[in-house]
Amino acid sequence: MKPIFKTTALAAFVALSLTACGSSSSSNDSNSIAAQVEVQKAKTSEQAKRIAENLKDSANKAKSAAEQAKNAAKKAKTLADKSQSEVDALKKSISSTTDATKKAALEKSLKAKETALESAKKALSDAQQKAEEAQKSLDAHNAAVAKANNQVIELQKAEAKAKADAAAKAAQAKKNQDLDDFLSGGNIGGGGSSNGGNKNSAGLAGNGNGKAVGDGQGTADRGYERLIKQKLSRTYKVDPSFAGQECKVKINIDRDGRISSHQVLSGPDNICRAAVAAIVQAQSVPRAKDDATYNTYKSPTIKFGLKVL
Repeated sequence: MKPIFKTTALAAFVALSLTACGSSSSSNDSNSIAAQVEVQKAKTSEQAKRIAENLKDSANKAKSAAEQAKNAAKKAKTLADKSQSEVDALKKSISSTTDATKKAALEKSLKAKETALESAKKALSDAQQKAEEAQKSLDAHNAAVAKANNQVIELQKAEAKAKADAAAKAAQAKKNQDLDDFLSGGNIGGGGSSNGGNKNSAGLAGNGNGKAVGDGQGTADRGYERLIKQKLSRTYKVDPSFAGQECKVKINIDRDGRISSHQVLSGPDNICRAAVAAIVQAQSVPRAKDDATYNTYKSPTIKFGLKVL
């Protein structure tokens, strides 16, 4: 087994395995040689590009070798054909000659020409075999180059996806952090409590008439209570796992209906996250029709479970 090309430091990323496989003399392809060029697996697209470039260089050498072998086979055939013609001509002359002395000289010359013809045929057979081997090596190199180029493309796709996934993960992490900050209590128009927002951990004091939404008390328009719950219900994403649990969140409403801040009072984290997300997305509720209604519901406590209560 002889490798056609030696592995160099420049081709450190390329593994070339050229295997000569000879079968027994009884086989129809006993003189055939199979060449296989392996493409080393890369971890990055840049590494894959270097592998592909090195394989291209090797493929160019294989192409040159194949062309040389092909030309050598052509020359060998020309010599074999010429030798055959000389033998045929001598045989014809011998058959037409009656002079014994001349015929003996021609037969001696024929013997030498036949020996030369056998050598020419052997040289032709060897040259044709080498040309076939060189072509197989070229085909193997071309296939390896195609495989290496595909590896570059696949790694570039994978790296682009990994970059996009990382960006999405970072964005989600930031979103989660902002929500964590907001769960601690924050100003909807300002920012998270950990980022300098207007934290309202104690809540805003009521005026005595402010009742929790849904507590069955208060003299103001109960229709406004329903409007608040309906608005928050539109942005509240319910999950079946919320069954049997609830999160209480106190919100503070400006006179124009804007939800200015909130305070999580109690409840499991998963429901409270959904509740606060609904409040943040809603941003506001319908404006109270009069001051009496506003004063009653400006700081309501909302219950979030399978429904907004």
